[in-house]
Amino acid sequence: MQRNHFEAEHEAFAESFRAFVDKAIVPNYMEWEKAGISPREIFTEAGRSGFLGMAVPEQYGGGGVDDFRFNQALDEQIAMAGVTGSGLGITLHNDTCLPYFLTYCTDEQKKRWLPGIVSGELITAVAMTEPGAGSDLSGIRTSAKRDGDHYIVNGSKTFITNGINADLVITAVRTGEDRHKGMSLVIIERGMDGFERGRNLDKLGLHSQDTAELSFADVPVPVENLLGAEGEGFPQLTQKLPQERTSIAVAAVAEARAAFENTLRYVQERKAFGTTIGSFQNTKFVLAEIATEVDVAQAFIDRCVDLLNAGELTPADAAKAKWWSTELQGRVIDRCLPAHGRGFIHAIGRNRPLSLNAWVEKHIFPGAYPPTLGEMMAILEPYGFSVLDVENLRLHYATTLRHWLLRFEHAADRVAAMFDDRFVRAWRLYLAGSVAAFATGSLQLFQVSFARPQDNAISWTRAHLYQ
Repeated sequence: MQRNHFEAEHEAFAESFRAFVDKAIVPNYMEWEKAGISPREIFTEAGRSGFLGMAVPEQYGGGGVDDFRFNQALDEQIAMAGVTGSGLGITLHNDTCLPYFLTYCTDEQKKRWLPGIVSGELITAVAMTEPGAGSDLSGIRTSAKRDGDHYIVNGSKTFITNGINADLVITAVRTGEDRHKGMSLVIIERGMDGFERGRNLDKLGLHSQDTAELSFADVPVPVENLLGAEGEGFPQLTQKLPQERTSIAVAAVAEARAAFENTLRYVQERKAFGTTIGSFQNTKFVLAEIATEVDVAQAFIDRCVDLLNAGELTPADAAKAKWWSTELQGRVIDRCLPAHGRGFIHAIGRNRPLSLNAWVEKHIFPGAYPPTLGEMMAILEPYGFSVLDVENLRLHYATTLRHWLLRFEHAADRVAAMFDDRFVRAWRLYLAGSVAAFATGSLQLFQVSFARPQDNAISWTRAHLYQ
């Protein structure tokens, strides 16, 4: 569908940023994924190229254009290039952290911090989540007690994006007893005494994006680092939610579109049964439905961005955008992944659906892989499945079958630890039949008889394994 959301300058900005990504990030991306972090230099390179702080006034070195469509164009190119791990640090810096500095900083603070934020020499993060306080933000316990011209900060934070690389951490602290009015924001800087970084957390996906634990032990933070007024932290955080949620929504729709376009290219090239799998009627139906959903979501998100630029996007509408877009992203990738016989393989390039791989890392067991033809033949051939039948099943049901195979094997191992060989052989026969029934959509249940009729595999399963 034709899209009239961007103007010529946004399109040019997107093209320039994509060229930057292809040169500076894509060739190194898999190396950074293995390392578990992207180098700080990627921020300074982005800063030199004009891709940081587009909304910062020109007097501080920024672009001087407060138009979120530039952020949106940048976010979409990160998704299309398949480098979300490294790109997330940049989008957090631009979309989530920068608004706090632009809105709540004093003139002195702006002079101190904005030039470095624009150049990439000062990387930003926001620290809200604690081991005992996640979505309940008012429950944070990190404290900041006034001592002369300093706050003494004690506590810890976790799951902090850019946590290892960050130089300026917007930190939610408790300066009073009231759950809401007792919260403030302070900027904790790299190198302050007592400020330590813990583990760079080993996530299931987005490996090249550093997510860290932070700890504060009697950290002396100058009062001059208070962001806004004391006790205003909670409303400050909630006021910035619409842009943060819009950023997430933009990225989610872009990832969904990237998955769709990668899948469309793949099915036009992949051949099975003498033709491309894209020529199969079911494949066409699925892709047509995905294309429709993505176009509808894109129109909604573009409208939200326009409202954000006008200062009219409500927190509720931003929440709707985030929820709908992220749910759509999951649905699209769920439906695209079975078409990729190599969806679990690490690779790089425009023909490799990295967005699919990131989803797999997030949702499927670590180390999982599609069942091989040999694995499935061993289970399904006794039930009349041909090699062509099994290959077709493997292509279209790889993710779900792997889940069920692992689940059934785990159940069989539990049975083997408690029963004799005769029962175990019968149990494995039942499992194999169940996989076959599931794969073909059959409602038939495979029964196995024992010495007593009630001691069959199904009744035992219901009673002991899947309460």
